[in-house]
Amino acid sequence: MTFINEYTTYCAICGGPIEDPDLDHGWLSQAVLLHSSTEFPNTQISELPAKNKGGPYFELLENAEAVTACNKSGSVLPSPRPLYIACHQKCVALAKRAMSTQEAASHRNLDGSMQHLWHVFKSLFDEASEEKLGPICNIYSAQAYGDIWRFQELVWQPGNGPELRFDSMHFEADPKDIPDMTSSILLQLQMLPVADLNSSSSEPSELPPFKDLSLECTAHSSSRAWREALAHGYLPWLWDLEPDVVAQKEASKPLGQEWNWELLVRQLAQVHLHEPRAVIEDLPMGLRNRRRIWRLVEDMLSEDSTEVVNF
Repeated sequence: MTFINEYTTYCAICGGPIEDPDLDHGWLSQAVLLHSSTEFPNTQISELPAKNKGGPYFELLENAEAVTACNKSGSVLPSPRPLYIACHQKCVALAKRAMSTQEAASHRNLDGSMQHLWHVFKSLFDEASEEKLGPICNIYSAQAYGDIWRFQELVWQPGNGPELRFDSMHFEADPKDIPDMTSSILLQLQMLPVADLNSSSSEPSELPPFKDLSLECTAHSSSRAWREALAHGYLPWLWDLEPDVVAQKEASKPLGQEWNWELLVRQLAQVHLHEPRAVIEDLPMGLRNRRRIWRLVEDMLSEDSTEVVNF
């Protein structure tokens, strides 16, 4: 359960609150401050583990130095101080993994992607702080952080109503370490319709790109090809699926029937997978949050990533 107030600082990647470690809120309390030593291009972005001391105030774990995150007064003359952008440690790790899959398409190395992400955050910070002095506790992405803004001024607890609580729960769920994720996903697997048992190709073929994958099954590729692709990273945000558990599920199919692996993969590929009433509703909350954050990072790396939405 997450408690927030007007002084809460929010992660620049996921939009969720960065909590006081003493409250023992797990990954929400594990912070890192991103920092660029200069404004010049190709400058390495530092990642500094830090402890939240309340609001925008942090203590660097390396040397116990007290710093203020997203502080406008720290970026103006005559005595400029470093600008720090606050994030969750696991959001940064997830963002770096997401950016590593973008490298082939963007021809940027990981350092280049981190620099791009930093400049996105810097632009958002500049917009948010244009008419405000002092620290900025919240910078808004063009995508509104996957609708998280609706919950940023609420205490996320059952008293807000069961529907509101359900809609907000995945924002709190750990997006990196997800218990029983493979088993939970495979519970959604359906049997291939009897009419389609003989229509699926038995020949190996190249699967279509996972981006913009529709829900329409074509049977152009074998069920085995879809299963093997799922188990071995076809969907990059499912890098930690357990191939042995997938193989056990395949072996459990009833005699004379086949699992519809193509449909499951197509469902998991949908960009709106994180939404409460998505095509698959009974997924782990952490996986829904992971997919939301992954999409946010992809959007931040796009050309229009520096647009800011005003609420």
